[in-house]
Amino acid sequence: MCGIAGIVAWGTVEEADLSAMATALAHRGPDGEGLARCAPFQAAGETWQVGLAHRRLAVFDPTPAGAQPMRSRSGRTWIVLNGEIYNHHELRRYLGDFTFRTGTDTEVLLELIEALGIEGALQRTNGIFALAVWDDMERRLCLARDRLGIKPLFYSVSPSGVRFASELRALLVGRGASRTVDPHALSEYLDFGFVPAPRTIVQDVSKLPPASLFIWSEGRHRVSEWWSLPAAPESAGQPGWREGLYTRLSDAVRLQLRSDVPVGCFLSGGVDSTIVTALAVREGGPLDTFSVRFPESPLLDEGEYARAVARSLGTRHHEVPLVAQDVLRAAPELLDGIDEPFADSSLLAVSLLSRFARRIVTVALSGDGADELFAGYRRYQATRWLARWQRVPTPLRVYVAEPMLRRMSEDRGTRRGELVRRARKVMACAELSPEAQALALARIFGAEQKRLLVPWLGEATEAGLHRMRDLRATARGRDELDTRLRVDLLLGLPDDMLAKVDRASMAHGLEVRVPFLDHRVVEYASALPSGLKLRGGRSKIALLEVFGSELPARVRRRAKAGFDAPIGAWLRGPLRGLVRDTLAPGPVSRAGWLSTDAVQELVDDHEGGRADHAWRVWSLLVLQRWLERWAGPRVAPCPADVQPSVAA
Repeated sequence: MCGIAGIVAWGTVEEADLSAMATALAHRGPDGEGLARCAPFQAAGETWQVGLAHRRLAVFDPTPAGAQPMRSRSGRTWIVLNGEIYNHHELRRYLGDFTFRTGTDTEVLLELIEALGIEGALQRTNGIFALAVWDDMERRLCLARDRLGIKPLFYSVSPSGVRFASELRALLVGRGASRTVDPHALSEYLDFGFVPAPRTIVQDVSKLPPASLFIWSEGRHRVSEWWSLPAAPESAGQPGWREGLYTRLSDAVRLQLRSDVPVGCFLSGGVDSTIVTALAVREGGPLDTFSVRFPESPLLDEGEYARAVARSLGTRHHEVPLVAQDVLRAAPELLDGIDEPFADSSLLAVSLLSRFARRIVTVALSGDGADELFAGYRRYQATRWLARWQRVPTPLRVYVAEPMLRRMSEDRGTRRGELVRRARKVMACAELSPEAQALALARIFGAEQKRLLVPWLGEATEAGLHRMRDLRATARGRDELDTRLRVDLLLGLPDDMLAKVDRASMAHGLEVRVPFLDHRVVEYASALPSGLKLRGGRSKIALLEVFGSELPARVRRRAKAGFDAPIGAWLRGPLRGLVRDTLAPGPVSRAGWLSTDAVQELVDDHEGGRADHAWRVWSLLVLQRWLERWAGPRVAPCPADVQPSVAA
């Protein structure tokens, strides 16, 4: 894992600009920095130059020979790579009697690209990566991202050239870099808590979508898809599917244990991380495992489950207890380090877990991706809940149940309050279209709430709904559950879950690998019928059938817990001062992006216990801090006297 950046520009690429981009990515690669400027060339009647920058986290061949930017033996091709090519040993054999200079996966991929071309080489890879390749003969820049979007890549294009980097911050440090906020991206952030690709919060910068290939040549560029999830089969299920799933996931773990540095596992004690850890122990013997605990929030504390699994598997287990004072110390630095608004509050816990794990290992395997493949999230049961709700007689529903639910208080910190929250979401979805239902189950702010918070959004207010409609049309499955799973593989997985893990782990120079997202596992699991993923109130049926005998009994029986942080309690407790300082009328009014009165009402209702607006308050806290740091004041301030309630 590393940080990559580069520039294609008219005239000369300044070394100082490359160095500034590399410095902005230093946390991603603590083991070294490399810069390279290629010879100037002529294109489209102008003189151009290419510069590449790299920050190294050495995992394979940590000697100086493995440093990047790396040039091919022929001298024709340059590469900077962030990620790992797990099957590089097999690809070495494919290249025959070629004499390699290093033990790195980077060199193997570089020579494979020169032999087969970029698309031919990518099709043969098994790995996680974002890369840039400069072909000195063709005068062509290629940017590519792995199939599932595990590693990030940002870029901007203008008539004067191209800039790209592993993180947005490296594009914002450049001279004259645009920081104009994209209203559609801001609207989608308020919907989802993140900005989905290809948008970023900055209007002139894009994210390269997963499995995409960007090619620039002669002043022109195009983006194409080099892999896509196979269409849903007409008839799902096949004899021997258990062996097929077991073989693919086992082999994914085997490949992802390859490393020249220590490897461990994130272990929550849930089904997904337990399966990955059990397979890793079977393949490589006892290793180090790591989990977060919330001793002040028993409802969210998974410590006892993780300890039970660790004892059963014989791992060297480490716990990171996270209490209020830890949050108070870590939150300001974490918020200031977010280079694009991102509202997943578990980022803080994953960051502290990664910081601790990095003291012992350089690589960690995790169970991420299984929920999207095997219907692990509770929202996938919404169709079943809606069917039950709609069977309630209309008079009883309208005059008794709905008024009663509106009077009851939501609180993610209690079982009763969490059930009320879920019931209200189902109630609000009852009469909506499938697209609107899917958005309503995931969104933070409804359309009316967004209009009150950000009155100037205009037609961009419904950006999230348009996104959901487009994705559902693209990712149509065999049935409603299959469609929702396929949409999440394109939306929430790359831009929320994987982005969170990448931000949190790479902030501390830790590489996290995700065996469930080996493309062979993804393709195989996606072809399995919905009945092997969700049946009645039970999810992950296929995983339990295939790996159940290897799981401790209490893990098999355990209900889905999720990896949530007690953000509601934190916002009323240790982070209350931070909330008050950041979202006070003065700072909000001066920035001019949000309605002062609407923000204040949300904060007051949450702190007063009249409503659980934890997710909303946190998302606004993140957004306001980002706007203050990167965007500056808005030229036309929002009106401060919006009267209707935003707390609905």
